[in-house]
Amino acid sequence: MDAMLIGVLILFLAIVMLLWQLIKLKKDFLALEQQLTEQHSRVQSQDENLKKTLAIMQDLAKQMHQQQEILERQSARLTQVEIQNAELVTILTQSMKRKD
Repeated sequence: MDAMLIGVLILFLAIVMLLWQLIKLKKDFLALEQQLTEQHSRVQSQDENLKKTLAIMQDLAKQMHQQQEILERQSARLTQVEIQNAELVTILTQSMKRKD
């Protein structure tokens, strides 16, 4: 009878230990699940920020390209004006020499 009581007591302790381990594992799982949810939320937030940053960078690249085109056109116009000025100086110089 004592052996049976000791066996039941050991079985009871084993079940209690198993339940304790199960509860501990459940708590660990829930904590890990919470961390995963938070990390997923952070990743989504960072993804959105990266998308916005990329859009801003693309807009800046477009603006810089437009400004470069404007500068190139202005440079071409300035070159034309310089050529015209040089031609005008040549004409004026020739005109002054003819008057002399």
